[in-house]
Amino acid sequence: MYYKLIIKKVLPYLLIGSFFSFIYFIISTLNLEAQGLYYDEVSFAPAALVFRGIKSEYSVFYSFNGFPLFITSYQGAILSYIYGLYLLLFKTSFSIASWRMFNPFIWSITILIFSILCVRLIKPVQLFVFLFLLISDVSLLLSFRFNFGQVLIPVIASLFIILFALNAVNKNKLRFLDYFIPCFLLGLAIYAKLSAIMLLIPTTLIILFLIYKKIANLYNILISLTGLILGVLPVIVLNLNYLIKDKKFFSLINTEQNHFLSASVFFIKLYNFLSIGTGNTLVKSIFAESLFKLNIHTEIILLLLIIIIFSYLFIRGSNYFLPYFFLSSWITIFLFLYLLPMDTFIYHYLFAVPFLYISISISLNISNLKYKRTRYVYVLFLIFLSFLTINRILNYSNVLNKLSKGSYSEIFHPEYTTLAKLASQKATDSVFIAADWGFGIQIYLFSNGAEKAVYEPFWNYNSIDQLENTILNSGKKYLYLVNHRAPSNIRKENTIKIMSDINKINFLTQVEIEQEFKNLKLFKINKYKII
Repeated sequence: MYYKLIIKKVLPYLLIGSFFSFIYFIISTLNLEAQGLYYDEVSFAPAALVFRGIKSEYSVFYSFNGFPLFITSYQGAILSYIYGLYLLLFKTSFSIASWRMFNPFIWSITILIFSILCVRLIKPVQLFVFLFLLISDVSLLLSFRFNFGQVLIPVIASLFIILFALNAVNKNKLRFLDYFIPCFLLGLAIYAKLSAIMLLIPTTLIILFLIYKKIANLYNILISLTGLILGVLPVIVLNLNYLIKDKKFFSLINTEQNHFLSASVFFIKLYNFLSIGTGNTLVKSIFAESLFKLNIHTEIILLLLIIIIFSYLFIRGSNYFLPYFFLSSWITIFLFLYLLPMDTFIYHYLFAVPFLYISISISLNISNLKYKRTRYVYVLFLIFLSFLTINRILNYSNVLNKLSKGSYSEIFHPEYTTLAKLASQKATDSVFIAADWGFGIQIYLFSNGAEKAVYEPFWNYNSIDQLENTILNSGKKYLYLVNHRAPSNIRKENTIKIMSDINKINFLTQVEIEQEFKNLKLFKINKYKII
């Protein structure tokens, strides 16, 4: 009888979680190989090859005894570990499908786990609305599929911080794991992406609330701190080490303080922040197509109206703490990210959006609506939420159409994948010199980390001697010099020097290049025999 009661209570949450988890995974893995591999998309993949016994510093900022720890000074290699474990367990090599599938797979599992953990914390209808808003967010869909900004771990941490808050309000006593898991995931989120440090704000407020309610004691605080420190330990150790040795923070080594505060910049970022659910910015980057302005402006207007209305309702009602807490977390994260000296982009704000969506969804449980006027306002809230749902569905179908027909921008051109696959076939006896940004990592991955198969000297090119030594040390028979026909603006001066210096090297003889390389429209490729 007891088990039947548990099943009866858990089943609605399990069904809702399974439904959205399944739908999201199917949608996000649609036509996976249609778009070419973008350079930044796969920047975390080379480090994963260490799990297949391929030790390399390629695309790794800091490693310890050959084990990668940081891809950049402010981004840890957690995603590399997850993908590397997949490569190890299945004894397989890098592929587009597996790379683009693993983020959506983890997110789908997270949605299911979150749903089950919401039993007795929120009502099934609230969970349904929350998950709908979450998976209908096009920015989340595209950022996970194309690994834009590496935000998976911070967004997962956001969900568990939300659970932490729900537990804090709904329970008189919290267990060890109720404190440890959200704080540990917060630590991992900061390790994965330094800007996730903003999630400390809501987490700290939850702990202070628990102390105020006399639910949390010193032991609970120590559990929370232990979880946080364990998650963020590599960041702490390296920053302390660099601070003692070099009087600077490791995490800020290669960050540019280039963000200028102004009213115009603020309103541009606010506009993008409010329209984040439409995926406006990422759609332009990935598909080179704009969304309908009507969809974008409708999203912004409806969100603002919904926020204003439920703020009014919770003033009039009784259960006002949680929605205000979540809404204030959403606003605070945006403001603090905006005030950072480093410039921020749309993906930096993605771990804030679950707080907005949960504040909207729990507004469906407003109590003490005694007055007729308040009830009318609540009906208005439901109408606007319905309009938002319709707008999301229309916008989502537009984006799905772009995915299904294989639309792409220049940075996601299929030729990036084609070049990498062709180069991998020549990796045994040839070295590829990437004179420009945008395709070196892809060649390395499809060559399965082949030794001395590809170099990217444009990052820190000094002289012709550097180029000569790179070619001679490769020990290969042939050299392919690869450049964009329309060079990028990244270290462009170095690209020009490399293209000029290659003609001055006397142990190279230019030979006829294969037709399949000639057919590539994006790239200018020359082949040389190394004498």
